Amino acid sequence: MGMYSGKAAIAEFASKQDLIINVADVQGLMQPTERVAWPASKGTPDIPWYVHEVPTVFVSVGAPFVLADAPQVPCFINTYDGKEATLQCLVQKLMGKSEFKGVSPVDAFCGMVDTRI
Repeated sequence: MGMYSGKAAIAEFASKQDLIINVADVQGLMQPTERVAWPASKGTPDIPWYVHEVPTVFVSVGAPFVLADAPQVPCFINTYDGKEATLQCLVQKLMGKSEFKGVSPVDAFCGMVDTRI
Protein backbone atom coordinates (compact mmCIF):
# COMPACT_ATOMS: atom_id res chain seq x y z
CA MET A 1 0.00 0.00 0.00
CA GLY A 2 1.40 3.36 -0.99
CA MET A 3 4.54 1.71 -2.39
CA TYR A 4 4.71 4.12 -5.32
CA SER A 5 3.48 7.25 -3.56
CA GLY A 6 7.00 8.65 -3.19
CA LYS A 7 7.96 8.23 -6.84
CA ALA A 8 9.10 11.47 -8.46
CA ALA A 9 8.20 12.47 -12.00
CA ILE A 10 10.69 11.24 -14.60
CA ALA A 11 11.48 14.81 -15.70
CA GLU A 12 12.23 15.81 -12.11
CA PHE A 13 14.50 12.80 -11.62
CA ALA A 14 16.31 13.40 -14.94
CA SER A 15 16.81 17.10 -14.23
CA LYS A 16 18.91 16.24 -11.17
CA GLN A 17 21.25 13.78 -12.96
CA ASP A 18 24.08 14.36 -15.44
CA LEU A 19 25.17 10.75 -15.68
CA ILE A 20 24.33 7.54 -13.87
CA ILE A 21 26.91 4.81 -13.45
CA ASN A 22 25.54 1.52 -12.14
CA VAL A 23 28.14 -0.89 -10.74
CA ALA A 24 27.11 -4.50 -10.20
CA ASP A 25 29.34 -6.83 -8.22
CA VAL A 26 27.57 -10.15 -8.72
CA GLN A 27 29.46 -12.96 -7.03
CA GLY A 28 27.79 -16.33 -7.49
CA LEU A 29 30.83 -18.45 -6.82
CA MET A 30 30.52 -19.97 -10.29
CA GLN A 31 26.96 -21.15 -9.71
CA PRO A 32 24.88 -21.98 -12.79
CA THR A 33 23.02 -18.68 -12.42
CA GLU A 34 24.66 -15.39 -11.43
CA ARG A 35 21.99 -12.70 -11.67
CA VAL A 36 21.34 -9.16 -10.49
CA ALA A 37 18.61 -9.06 -7.83
CA TRP A 38 16.67 -5.83 -8.41
CA PRO A 39 14.67 -4.42 -5.49
CA ALA A 40 10.88 -4.63 -5.77
CA SER A 41 10.32 -0.87 -5.54
CA LYS A 42 10.19 1.35 -8.61
CA GLY A 43 11.35 4.90 -9.09
CA THR A 44 14.77 4.32 -7.55
CA PRO A 45 18.04 4.46 -9.49
CA ASP A 46 18.46 0.71 -8.97
CA ILE A 47 16.94 -0.88 -12.07
CA PRO A 48 17.93 1.33 -15.01
CA TRP A 49 14.47 2.49 -16.21
CA TYR A 50 15.79 5.98 -17.09
CA VAL A 51 18.23 5.09 -19.89
CA HIS A 52 16.47 7.28 -22.47
CA GLU A 53 16.34 10.31 -20.16
CA VAL A 54 19.80 10.24 -18.52
CA PRO A 55 23.14 9.04 -19.99
CA THR A 56 23.70 5.66 -18.33
CA VAL A 57 26.71 3.38 -18.01
CA PHE A 58 26.49 -0.08 -16.46
CA VAL A 59 29.66 -1.74 -15.15
CA SER A 60 29.83 -5.38 -14.13
CA VAL A 61 32.83 -6.18 -11.94
CA GLY A 62 32.07 -9.81 -11.14
CA ALA A 63 29.97 -11.73 -13.62
CA PRO A 64 30.42 -11.07 -17.35
CA PHE A 65 26.81 -11.96 -18.25
CA VAL A 66 24.96 -9.24 -16.30
CA LEU A 67 23.88 -7.49 -19.52
CA ALA A 68 21.05 -10.05 -19.68
CA ASP A 69 19.60 -8.37 -16.56
CA ALA A 70 19.86 -4.83 -17.97
CA PRO A 71 19.58 -5.12 -21.77
CA GLN A 72 18.14 -1.60 -22.03
CA VAL A 73 21.43 0.01 -20.96
CA PRO A 74 23.20 1.62 -23.96
CA CYS A 75 26.73 1.43 -22.51
CA PHE A 76 27.84 -1.77 -20.77
CA ILE A 77 31.35 -2.45 -19.46
CA ASN A 78 32.76 -5.71 -18.09
CA THR A 79 35.84 -5.43 -15.88
CA TYR A 80 35.78 -9.14 -14.93
CA ASP A 81 36.96 -8.38 -11.39
CA GLY A 82 36.63 -5.66 -8.78
CA LYS A 83 40.28 -5.40 -7.73
CA GLU A 84 41.51 -1.92 -6.86
CA ALA A 85 43.93 -1.79 -9.80
CA THR A 86 41.16 -2.82 -12.21
CA LEU A 87 38.80 -0.15 -10.89
CA GLN A 88 41.54 2.49 -11.14
CA CYS A 89 42.00 1.52 -14.80
CA LEU A 90 38.23 1.74 -15.30
CA VAL A 91 38.16 5.29 -13.90
CA GLN A 92 41.02 6.31 -16.20
CA LYS A 93 39.10 4.95 -19.18
CA LEU A 94 35.82 6.59 -18.16
CA MET A 95 37.67 9.91 -17.83
CA GLY A 96 39.13 9.51 -21.33
CA LYS A 97 42.71 9.21 -20.11
CA SER A 98 43.06 5.68 -21.46
CA GLU A 99 41.37 3.82 -24.31
CA PHE A 100 39.08 0.85 -23.96
CA LYS A 101 40.66 -1.99 -25.90
CA GLY A 102 40.62 -5.72 -25.98
CA VAL A 103 38.20 -8.42 -26.98
CA SER A 104 35.73 -10.10 -24.67
CA PRO A 105 36.64 -13.73 -24.03
CA VAL A 106 32.92 -14.54 -23.60
CA ASP A 107 29.64 -13.62 -25.27
CA ALA A 108 28.67 -10.73 -22.99
CA PHE A 109 25.52 -10.32 -25.13
CA CYS A 110 24.43 -13.73 -23.80
CA GLY A 111 23.19 -14.79 -27.23
CA MET A 112 20.18 -12.49 -26.81
CA VAL A 113 18.91 -10.15 -29.53
CA ASP A 114 17.69 -7.42 -27.15
CA THR A 115 21.15 -6.99 -25.60
CA ARG A 116 22.43 -5.77 -28.99
CA ILE A 117 19.79 -3.11 -29.59
